[in-house]
Amino acid sequence: MLPEIEQRVQFLKQVQIFVELSDGDLERIADRLKFVTYTSGNIIFHEGDEGDNLYFVLQGKLRVTRLDEEADTEVELAVFDVGDTVGEDALYFSRPRSATVSALEDVQLYYLDDEDFEWLREKFPQIEPYLAAFTRTHEIASRLRMD
Repeated sequence: MLPEIEQRVQFLKQVQIFVELSDGDLERIADRLKFVTYTSGNIIFHEGDEGDNLYFVLQGKLRVTRLDEEADTEVELAVFDVGDTVGEDALYFSRPRSATVSALEDVQLYYLDDEDFEWLREKFPQIEPYLAAFTRTHEIASRLRMD
């Protein structure tokens, strides 16, 4: 295994949705990961954008916010840290982004684009319960914060 792939596999072992997968499975996923960095304050995606990528936080923190139209203010919903995933609900439900995600500090992210996300779901159906749970949890948490 290439050193870079091995590092990615070790990272993926920390990601909750992959706990049931073997090292061989994780190696296949690691091979499809893309890498991107953002500096503090940069927007990763905006509320309402098309869902095109599933992100994994390799380093740094992400801030998740949503516009409260009644109060015309931005409400912080969550902060994501190393090993967390963000953006899965828009891909999972094929709908626009439900929140804005920005870099709270300099961040390094791995990501899978929408085609690789569909490949992931098809090849590894054992992750479905984890994806479903994450999307439901995020949706409930954001509703509680908004209300």
